[in-house]
Amino acid sequence: MNSWSIEDEKRYFDDVASRTTLEEFKKRLDNRMNDALWPTIFGKIGNLMDRQVLDLGCGLGYDSAIFASKGAKVVGIDISSRCVEKAELFLKSLGFERNTQFRVMDVRSLDFPEKHFDLVFGRRILHHIDLERCLKDVHHLVKDKCCFVEPFASNPIGGVSRTGHEVPAGESPKSVEIHPLPFLELSKLIQVMEKEFLDVWHKEYENNMALIVTCARGKKSDYSI
Repeated sequence: MNSWSIEDEKRYFDDVASRTTLEEFKKRLDNRMNDALWPTIFGKIGNLMDRQVLDLGCGLGYDSAIFASKGAKVVGIDISSRCVEKAELFLKSLGFERNTQFRVMDVRSLDFPEKHFDLVFGRRILHHIDLERCLKDVHHLVKDKCCFVEPFASNPIGGVSRTGHEVPAGESPKSVEIHPLPFLELSKLIQVMEKEFLDVWHKEYENNMALIVTCARGKKSDYSI
């Protein structure tokens, strides 16, 4: 039985944020910007200049910084107050304080006006939440597109527990509680998303990641599984 709680999650990421320096952040941001996912992401979501973007589970603000560099106006939310503090500090140091803001907020209780965002983005967030409930809330507040990057259970990073140890052979990630919820199978994930969005597209990557792009409205024409 997985006993990892939301409070455990907060404490874990508060600790990560407390230990991360600006120098480390910049180095990891450089690596993140070279992620093979981005050409596909930007090809799907289009021009972000002056667009309103919500970064769900923003952490230290890596993806928020990338969207801000494209001219987007970004709101990042996270349950970790320490992550929010560090994200504000780090992005200010990069000169993005005018088009980014960060708030401590639980994705289970999104507090924004209807159709407020042009894009909702989340990386490694869907497997942490009540998926159907969250997607209903996201559908309510997004004007256009959503984009999610999710790991498969076989992702190498998924083989590391909260303590940094590899998962023993034959044991599931759940048994060492690397996440508060087990990984979702991609097919099931897309089926759930299809209930809320008219257009669902996905691409799988060799590093066992999946990119899922959804459109809130429009003709269903590019669905694949």
